Amino acid sequence: MEQPLISIIVPIYNGEKYLSRCIESLLQQTYKNVELILVNDGSSDSSLAICREYAAKQACIVVIDQQNAGVSTARNRGLEQARGAYVTFVDCDDWVEKEMLAKLYQHLSTSQVDLAMIGYKEISDSGKVHVDTSILRYSGRLKREEMIVHLFRPIEFFSFCYPWGKLFRLDLIRQYQITFNSQIAIGEDRLFVFDYCMHAGAGYCDSDSYYNYYINWNGAMRQSRLKDGNKYLSSFKAMELMRNRNKNSDIAKALNEEYANMLLKARKEQDVAHIIPLLNVYADFYLWHIGLLSLRKWIKLFCAYKLNISL
Repeated sequence: MEQPLISIIVPIYNGEKYLSRCIESLLQQTYKNVELILVNDGSSDSSLAICREYAAKQACIVVIDQQNAGVSTARNRGLEQARGAYVTFVDCDDWVEKEMLAKLYQHLSTSQVDLAMIGYKEISDSGKVHVDTSILRYSGRLKREEMIVHLFRPIEFFSFCYPWGKLFRLDLIRQYQITFNSQIAIGEDRLFVFDYCMHAGAGYCDSDSYYNYYINWNGAMRQSRLKDGNKYLSSFKAMELMRNRNKNSDIAKALNEEYANMLLKARKEQDVAHIIPLLNVYADFYLWHIGLLSLRKWIKLFCAYKLNISL
């Protein structure tokens, strides 16, 4: 029986230093029925040339070249082009283990779920490796509500907020017209996964680390995203959209806790220029939900902002 086609979408912006490593890891997958969609987002380095060189040798590679429009637009172009039954995303400076697709497909098909995800290793510029252990608590089958709550607890389950390391059903994405919001620079990943989970039945989590997440703080893709606007304001916009699409009290509570944590982080970073607008824009909603946030957290927020006291 022939394996269903899996589309792999890789958004690329000035990734020449790491791109070959990424592509090679995808071509070496034990799961063979794939199409590799490389979306060059207006790179000014040799990224496009690298993509075309690989495409000339590999029939499974599709190259899309567009003017620089951001990672969300690049991923959406990939989704438009995709022909697979399933789709996954990989960032151009990351790489994956050869069993990743096989494991994702195995869990999605045998567990009869709509979303499969795997663990990851975090690798810094210095070569330091950190293996995500938080995912161990969530191994196995997850209900829709459990998946959505985890989206607002990134400290506990960091990788769940991102589209990489996951296998999605493309028919579900197209049926509900799920896309990446190009108006949001930070938090669009979480919003995409949220929208998908809202329409998914259940998911399966494998704690084994098959995805290698490279932390490059000076990377071109990361810099291009941060320059689009204040990271906190962008993240809160994404959270507001998620709040408007779900009224579940447990999800609202998790969202409020995440909002408070982000405000405290902004205060710690002395990001005063952006704190007041955030409070003005979002205070009404979150104060309305004050009963869903712990009293201790609200006291901490009050002291941090009103009394200028760090707790």
